[in-house]
Amino acid sequence: YGDFLYSQTTNGGSGLAPSPIAGVGPGGGNTLVVPANNPYNLFGVAIPSATAPAVRTRTNELGLRTSLNETNTWRFVGGLKGDLVEDYCWDLSFNYARASATQTILGGGNGANMNTAMMPLLDAAGNYTYNAAGRPLSMLQDSSGNNLPVYDIFAAPGFNDPATLDALKVSLFQNGVTDLRDISFRVRGKPFEAPGGRLAFALGVNARRESVSASVDGLFAVGDGAGIAGA
Repeated sequence: YGDFLYSQTTNGGSGLAPSPIAGVGPGGGNTLVVPANNPYNLFGVAIPSATAPAVRTRTNELGLRTSLNETNTWRFVGGLKGDLVEDYCWDLSFNYARASATQTILGGGNGANMNTAMMPLLDAAGNYTYNAAGRPLSMLQDSSGNNLPVYDIFAAPGFNDPATLDALKVSLFQNGVTDLRDISFRVRGKPFEAPGGRLAFALGVNARRESVSASVDGLFAVGDGAGIAGA
């Protein structure tokens, strides 16, 4: 005998407001740093620092917060059974079950890239370097090795260069898996009549193995998902 089940559920919530960055550095639950020499840092000190102001923002230019959730469930039961002699039978079965859940989160930022994008590219004399459009360049590079314009964390939406924003956009994930394996062997019998009716018994052995695992995006793990709480 046997039985098999598989199901998949996928859903996505509606977009929420862009991810908030409650602060820069430990106060905001992230590793962001605005260097003192960032061309858009008018305070002249690194943020965070003892004399720096608090900075709060939203990642408006990176899009709305959305999440995609997917669950997958598998279950298989298979076995053999038969009669030993009259009134005695046996049953051997195997059960396997697995469930996984994955959440993909959109609308956050790559905090590691954001830090690099806030570090200006300086020439040998310590001066800013600029692109053809007159924007100061950062240490962040695109896939072709070109330095991208500096990211301005203080700017209103629409100011930052689209190429820089594309390098900051990221999809983060969280995943969990449960796994069960079970083997059972049973013997049932009715050895004799008793005053209250036929006496019946059942004996069996069971071996079971269960496991649970979880994984998160590397940016989640180290708190570099800008605007998204760390794992």
